[in-house]
Amino acid sequence: MPTPPGVDALLELFGELTGVMFCAKDADGRYTEVNDAFVRRTRERTRAAVVGRRARDLFVPALAERYEEQDAAVLASGRPLRHELELIRRGERRRRLVRDDEAPGARR
Repeated sequence: MPTPPGVDALLELFGELTGVMFCAKDADGRYTEVNDAFVRRTRERTRAAVVGRRARDLFVPALAERYEEQDAAVLASGRPLRHELELIRRGERRRRLVRDDEAPGARR
């Protein structure tokens, strides 16, 4: 199936954004596209090390379960998930509030 118009440009843009996490997944929950900001939130160092893996391969169980629940809700409803706030803890002191938006996308 051909790539829909504008998708390659959008992926290139997200790849260049250093402060905005971006990822795309297939229907099986495997990452198909990620940017460097996303990679930094994992224990991996490269995009290649993340692509093809699932949330449970990259994140602590509680976070991975939440991501999988969100994915299932988006796929089941066909509607986007907007403005979900998550508190992500890294160690005892570091915490980060993250806004999560998900939408079903065009299949490649």
